[in-house]
Amino acid sequence: MTTIWVDSQSGSDGSGDGSRQSPYYSIDKALTVFASGDQIRILPGTYVTTDNIVISGLDGSIFAEDPYSVYVQPLKTTKHRACVAILESGRFTLQGINVLQAADSSGNLVGIYAENIETFLCYTCAVYDFDVPSGNGVGIFASAEKGRVERCEVSNFNCAGQTTHGIWTKGIPAIDCPVASISGVNYCWGILMDGLKDA
Repeated sequence: MTTIWVDSQSGSDGSGDGSRQSPYYSIDKALTVFASGDQIRILPGTYVTTDNIVISGLDGSIFAEDPYSVYVQPLKTTKHRACVAILESGRFTLQGINVLQAADSSGNLVGIYAENIETFLCYTCAVYDFDVPSGNGVGIFASAEKGRVERCEVSNFNCAGQTTHGIWTKGIPAIDCPVASISGVNYCWGILMDGLKDA
């Protein structure tokens, strides 16, 4: 496993090598070298990515060094209509990422999207300040065979479409997750858990 460090304060995409001593400046750069089993470790700061974060077919993790000081906001979301999308993975962990809606909100319906993952772990992440112009909005969507969404928060999530889900999981539980100030036109679910297996 390789740990890829990112620091918006002192990193460099030109001269950095992704080490702790010489981190990259952007998440965009870290994604270009990310391989299965790697970890992207993000130091405090606000990170504006050129597009949404999409990792498909790879195991690994994305960690905030300080869960309360890392903010991610894409300029646009061209795939899966989500700011962060993790797909087709054996095991993946997200921890401590604060997700803000893409600057171009027209196609952005989801904060964090995870699907077809064997084990998905999402801890202390937050999705907030979304105004979804159309369609069905979801703060955090996670479909996995094992894992959990724990101590994650969705707030101020407003959808002009038909249905809003603060947190929607399939197959895994959402534990100790506050959801507040969400709205939808027809239906509005704080937390919906589908298909939980009996212990």
